[in-house]
Amino acid sequence: MQVFELRKMLIQADILQLKGLRQEVIGIHDSVIKKAKKIEVYDVLLHSLYSKRRLISGAASVKMLRKINSEIDTTEKCWMAINHSQNIFNEITNRISLSSDSNSYKEDLSSAISELKRQTRNFNSAILRYYLFTFLAEKAQIARDYKSQITILKR
Repeated sequence: MQVFELRKMLIQADILQLKGLRQEVIGIHDSVIKKAKKIEVYDVLLHSLYSKRRLISGAASVKMLRKINSEIDTTEKCWMAINHSQNIFNEITNRISLSSDSNSYKEDLSSAISELKRQTRNFNSAILRYYLFTFLAEKAQIARDYKSQITILKR
């Protein structure tokens, strides 16, 4: 429901911008940006950042434009990291569900964990942590280290 509301706010901002209500649109974008960051909806966040940059580009200071451009760059990198990590997660999850022997995917699981740890260090993302902790729990289960698995799952 939250994502739908954010998308609706973007449409409202577009309509208000067409009517020339610039200040109201900036406020809407600020609200969308804040909420989209919180729930990690990066496509909506980028859309709002691009629109805000376009809207203020003529009137904003160089410092403000640099700040928005920096935020866009960071968000794009995070979005790419999450997309890459999601592909890894889906690939390994499919291997796990189709496998009858954990030895057939143990090495791939370890390399996926290493990659997810790297991505998690680079970006503070709940989505990335979910993927990482899921695989750490799987690795602990393979090793029959149930105490570690419980600790991981409590995070």
